[in-house]
Amino acid sequence: MAWVDGFVGRAGELAAMTDELGRARAGLPGVLLVTGPAGIGKTSLVHRFLDDEPDVRVLRAVGEESEATLPFGVAGQLVADVRAEALGPLLAAGPPADADPLAVGAELLAVLGALQADGAVVVVVVDDAQWADDRAAQALVFVVRRLRRDQVLVVLGVRDGEPGWWDRVQAQGRPARRLGLGGLDADEVVALSDSVGGPALTPAAGRRLQEHTDGHPLHVRALLRELPAEALLDTGRVLPAPRSLAALVLVRVAALSPPAQDLLVAAAVLGFRCALPDAVALAAPPDPLAALDEAVRAGLLVEDFTGTGHDLAFSHQLVRAAVYADLPPARRHALHRAGGRSA
Repeated sequence: MAWVDGFVGRAGELAAMTDELGRARAGLPGVLLVTGPAGIGKTSLVHRFLDDEPDVRVLRAVGEESEATLPFGVAGQLVADVRAEALGPLLAAGPPADADPLAVGAELLAVLGALQADGAVVVVVVDDAQWADDRAAQALVFVVRRLRRDQVLVVLGVRDGEPGWWDRVQAQGRPARRLGLGGLDADEVVALSDSVGGPALTPAAGRRLQEHTDGHPLHVRALLRELPAEALLDTGRVLPAPRSLAALVLVRVAALSPPAQDLLVAAAVLGFRCALPDAVALAAPPDPLAALDEAVRAGLLVEDFTGTGHDLAFSHQLVRAAVYADLPPARRHALHRAGGRSA
């Protein structure tokens, strides 16, 4: 199929962002945290929001894990498109590593003031903010704490579960609005397939793809690219994991000891969730708890203590799909026979 980018859903989040921008236009600056797991669509959401607001001035930076120790790297990105004569001496030359973060912050604040002089609203975007270098983060905290009647909205894209410097903003009296992104619903998965030039999914096929991926847009797009239309439409087929994700999962599996691998494979044959005693009986590891500990620490399995027993579940449907699909047919069928389930 001819692949095109697509954006669907997120109407509530876009409305909230528009509301925050309206407050900034009225001289009520704010901080907006867009949170969610990697690939959930934080960057796409911010791009779509800004596409609908062509009259704003945008200062943009992207954190990068490999540059998290590069002093003031994010600060330099934010002013990369600002005229040199509008920059203070530190930002114009590029702050040296030993520059005072408060002095750099003061220059950033002056830039924001200058950009607002003609009535423009300024949106400061830091994507993957969890990887902003510490000195640039200190400068940004300085800036945010000193916004008063400014027409400024600060938008930070942050991965779930990442404690970070933005909490300092919260702690010092500048409450941020948090938008947590989850997966798309089944109707939105159907719409996404249509928007990227994929097959016209039936409601049942859209629901199956949504359940398989938890509606994660990155994984949905990957399977729409990788699978033929008949595989996506035939709800009797078992869907695989996206190839890139499967490769990452199998690297983690390969790092486990053989008993832990056996337990993981047995759990995959028994389903997304199973009772721990059933998986142990099928895998027969010499030390079941040690094998379980390895798989849990690797982020592949999670324990669930219910009122009726001790269960295992995969950390995601796609993790189970990757492990299951990697099984040679003979071993898969043998395990299904031993486990009393059809392949």
